[in-house]
Amino acid sequence: MADEGLTFHPSPYDPPLGYAGFDVELGDDPSARYFDARRVSLPIEVDGVLKRQAVEHPWNQPPALRFAAGRIRLDAHDGDHMELFGFGGTATITTTGRATRCRVAAARRCYR
Repeated sequence: MADEGLTFHPSPYDPPLGYAGFDVELGDDPSARYFDARRVSLPIEVDGVLKRQAVEHPWNQPPALRFAAGRIRLDAHDGDHMELFGFGGTATITTTGRATRCRVAAARRCYR
């Protein structure tokens, strides 16, 4: 990942439609990176009920998380936050040393 704490992936559509996903690096300690995130909250469905799943460093749960359509919230160390809307997809989460990386990818198109 570059020096940024948040990187968006371009849309595969022409013309572009939003973003295909993003990578965010989560850590315990603040740094001088662009949007220095400490938490990402994803909408998940549990037994037919929509809930929020917070991903923080260190992550010690399963390395993949399917999320539902809804608002995604990113919280930064400085109190700033960002809200995005997604149509569901998968978050791949890895923890190494002092950081947890979360790669959020939109669901693949499921119609022809």
